[in-house]
Amino acid sequence: MLQSILNSKSGFNNSLHGFRGIAALMVYLGHSVNGYREHLCSGCSAAPVMEQFYFLGAYGVEVFFFLSGYVIFSASLKVDSKNFITHRFWRIYPVFLLFTILFFVLNHFLQKWPEKDSLMALLANITFIDRFVDTKPLSPNAWSITFEVWYYIMTFTLLRPLIVRKHYILSFLALGLWCYFIVKFPITLYYILGVLINIGLRKYQSRLSYMPDFAANIIQWLALGLVIWLAFVDDYTYKWHVLVESPEIWLLMLALTTFMAFLFHPASIIARWLCAAPLMSLGTVSYTLYLAHPYSYLVARMLSQKLVEAGMDFSLVTVIYIVTNILLTVTLVVAVHNWVEKACYKKGTGKDIYTPSV
Repeated sequence: MLQSILNSKSGFNNSLHGFRGIAALMVYLGHSVNGYREHLCSGCSAAPVMEQFYFLGAYGVEVFFFLSGYVIFSASLKVDSKNFITHRFWRIYPVFLLFTILFFVLNHFLQKWPEKDSLMALLANITFIDRFVDTKPLSPNAWSITFEVWYYIMTFTLLRPLIVRKHYILSFLALGLWCYFIVKFPITLYYILGVLINIGLRKYQSRLSYMPDFAANIIQWLALGLVIWLAFVDDYTYKWHVLVESPEIWLLMLALTTFMAFLFHPASIIARWLCAAPLMSLGTVSYTLYLAHPYSYLVARMLSQKLVEAGMDFSLVTVIYIVTNILLTVTLVVAVHNWVEKACYKKGTGKDIYTPSV
């Protein structure tokens, strides 16, 4: 059974790439709306709705974990150790390092978070051991990158010995580390669900295609609606004592898993929409967008606060905030993606960053 799964093939689904772009956009919009609510519009009648919109946007992180589980499981089966490490390093580390150092330098001079102004904190972050030494992440959103990196390491270390049929001790060590992460950080379940969907589709995707087109689309739309509703109503805490008493979190996981599975149905309308050219492009820059937007948003927010203090009409300030935020974010993302993410990946691997055809 295990060997048949390891030997089977599962191609990358472009709709997942587009959905990765949606997840990054969710986080960006969630942070932008919540920042507006907290710092510019805390007394607005729409503030409670904006807070709930932030909950929905923040759920993009869980979507990222789910997608990574699916994608990294496939990558772990396809390539050897050298290629896996090389491609993951040059895909992730340059942009991560850039924004981590940028945060450290800015914080050193501004002293916004003095508890983070130490070389030990910087060292823990750039080596991805901050979760083990109880050090707070530096750059905004970087906490999830630490999780992602360790998920990658543990997935590959667990699977590779099973493929080459040696060094099984590494698999046992990885399994022990997986148990630690599941117990300590239950949000890890999203990544595992992505892996399980990958495994399930390798064995049963042909059966999924037998479902009538209309029924498959109805189920997927219902699952998506449930995901949006549940993610909108609360900012969930992933602790085991909370999970035990919160059936809605398990229902949310089930709804997301169902939605993702039906992206692989040949008649999925949503899957076709996610393959649209704009979403493909957004998926390609999603990693840079995820790490870059807190800085561009911060500049737009600080400018807007100054304008409010100067007595400018609030409606005009809102327009300036939106326009400035979008322009700065697009400029920063394009620059970092082209000059850092793409350039470093090309130099390190000799290949271009994957850009799906549409």
